[in-house]
Amino acid sequence: MLSNERTNMDLVALWLLIILSAAAVRVVSTIFGISFLHHKNDRIGLSAGDEDAFMEFIRRNGIKPGN
Repeated sequence: MLSNERTNMDLVALWLLIILSAAAVRVVSTIFGISFLHHKNDRIGLSAGDEDAFMEFIRRNGIKPGN
């Protein structure tokens, strides 16, 4: 009985380490992604005139947010 309880505690400790390490990797990758900006040029923005025309098209066609 004692060995089964110890095995369960070891399994919980391993899962805790796995979850904590995954959270740490997520935080560190977010920090690197924000600070290095190596994907900055991947997104193309619209100029002011193009954005106004696009928004007018959206409003004219009745497209609701999220569609």
